[in-house]
Amino acid sequence: MSVSREITYERSRQRAKGFNANHDATKTPENWCNDIEAYVVWARQMSRMGSDKKYRKRMKQIAALAVAACESFDQLESEECQA
Repeated sequence: MSVSREITYERSRQRAKGFNANHDATKTPENWCNDIEAYVVWARQMSRMGSDKKYRKRMKQIAALAVAACESFDQLESEECQA
């Protein structure tokens, strides 16, 4: 499976857990950055421990979170343009 498909799958998994557009709309850019930063810290720790599988899993989660942040931002921009 390609990396982009894995990220798409991870984003779908997040949505299924309730992290959908309604949830995402409650987050600010600062919230997104904090969430992503927390995952980066964990990924770095996994890398330092030599846990390559867990490092890679976290990196996919980070990428999916970044996608969600961009989608949320785009939605907010769209709503502001329509107002």
